[in-house]
Amino acid sequence: MAAALDNDDIQLCAPSMLTRLRRETEMRSKLLAGLLASVLAFGAGTADAALLTYSNRADFLADTGATSASGVFPSDQRGASSIRIGQITYSAAAAATPFDVGLIDSAHFPGQRLLSVTGRDQLNIRSHTAPIYSLGFDFVELENDPGRNGRFIDSTFTVTLLNGASNIIDMFTFNAPNDVAAFVGVWSTDPFDRIRIRETVGAAENELFGQVYTGRTALDISQIPVPEPAAGLVMGMSLLMLAGVLRRRTRQAQS
Repeated sequence: MAAALDNDDIQLCAPSMLTRLRRETEMRSKLLAGLLASVLAFGAGTADAALLTYSNRADFLADTGATSASGVFPSDQRGASSIRIGQITYSAAAAATPFDVGLIDSAHFPGQRLLSVTGRDQLNIRSHTAPIYSLGFDFVELENDPGRNGRFIDSTFTVTLLNGASNIIDMFTFNAPNDVAAFVGVWSTDPFDRIRIRETVGAAENELFGQVYTGRTALDISQIPVPEPAAGLVMGMSLLMLAGVLRRRTRQAQS
């Protein structure tokens, strides 16, 4: 486990009642969004896992039971195309985008070493403790920091979960706040063993990746607080009607 960070958002601490209520509200919203995405996928003839995404490391660890799978990064390894650190293998998506390991960013993650990809960020992360159901990583997007290395473009990333080299489980996007110690995490109902991180909006300026945390407990949507009965009934009926419309349109398009 990494040492506790100065950033209050990612300190490991016991949640207060207000924090628990906030987390329940966030989880309800995320669950409804996940259900809607699943219905849309069902109407289109595909099936996806249900996902919860996180931007707070403490919440992620508390909910999923995940622990550090990479541990602390080693010192200064430059121009790597693949490296195993702890139970995690990092690999470059292409020969043109190697990465450097061991960078120090004391302003955001004191006591840690970080990873930076050359050029536009295209990174693969594989867990050797498969199957896993949750994965998260520390992250910094540099905007005003002198280590930015190039013209700043606010980056958006797509993260794809896979079980095996080509079996896609699901995907999500994130756009982290700039110049702060951030966190990106995901919890799935379905097992996976690797993720692909692709910078879909951005350029060659530096973003920094930190330790990886994984967990082996599946997301159980039956244990997630749901909306009040009346609101849930209305939402459920609406989703079922939408699924029916989408399936009819799919059949008409195929006939």
